[in-house]
Amino acid sequence: MPIMDGWEFLDEFIKLSLENKPRVYIVSSSIDNQDIERAHNNDIVKDFIIKPLSDSILVDLFKTIETEGAA
Repeated sequence: MPIMDGWEFLDEFIKLSLENKPRVYIVSSSIDNQDIERAHNNDIVKDFIIKPLSDSILVDLFKTIETEGAA
């Protein structure tokens, strides 16, 4: 992103006064444990998904989102 990185975006996004904040899935090529831990320590981040994506990862992700939406 040209103006800010994903972490800066997330920090600013959290500050918005939204009534219902969406759950965020981070998709990254980073395998750094600090990035993964930082994501999991954030209340709105649902999961940290490491690229490359596969069909099975996407299918599982969509199933999870569907299940959460039905609850």
